[in-house]
Amino acid sequence: MRHHREVELKWALRADQYAELCSRLDHELGPARLLRQDNRFFDSPDHCLRQHGLNIRLRHENGRLLLTCKRRLAAADAHGLHQHDEWEEWLDAGLWSRLDDPQVELAHVLPLPAPIIASLGEAPLQAQGGFSNLRREHDDHHPGASALLCLDRTVYPGNRIDHELEIETAQPQEAGDRWRATLTAWGMTPVAQPLTKFARFLSASSAQAP
Repeated sequence: MRHHREVELKWALRADQYAELCSRLDHELGPARLLRQDNRFFDSPDHCLRQHGLNIRLRHENGRLLLTCKRRLAAADAHGLHQHDEWEEWLDAGLWSRLDDPQVELAHVLPLPAPIIASLGEAPLQAQGGFSNLRREHDDHHPGASALLCLDRTVYPGNRIDHELEIETAQPQEAGDRWRATLTAWGMTPVAQPLTKFARFLSASSAQAP
């Protein structure tokens, strides 16, 4: 599996800011790559992964299937900076249609990294639900502050809709300063998003529980 440190800034947006940024970023950086993402999460029945700051996500994206496992490295800071260990691998997309098959033991089928395996032990994996996301991606090849900009519209359980800008970068200070100044010049003061999408999914799911 590909293993790396994920470093990203997450900034919350209003729906009108999201719409304006769609236009602004297309004009400044060229047409976005559109990714239609359906995300599902998995844990043991007693949520041992969540308790250890880990999670497993399968993402069906434009007909492909991506396994992502994460481990939280630090709490988000006041600027919306999030950091995780991340393991990723593309899988046979045919597995997506078999996720609800009780004969498929995902803990044995998925190529899981060692920290996940150690936390799970012999526990089975159980579906936790998921959400859909429309992502608009732009590459910003700015010297000293290069970044991948991800403009997201996410639909959670209960039809709760969030909008945000994710800035994935190896230079969070420089890229953050650049895009904070740019958004401010466009009349949009960045607001740090302290919660990951997974945390917001859990919140939305809890609100829907009887």
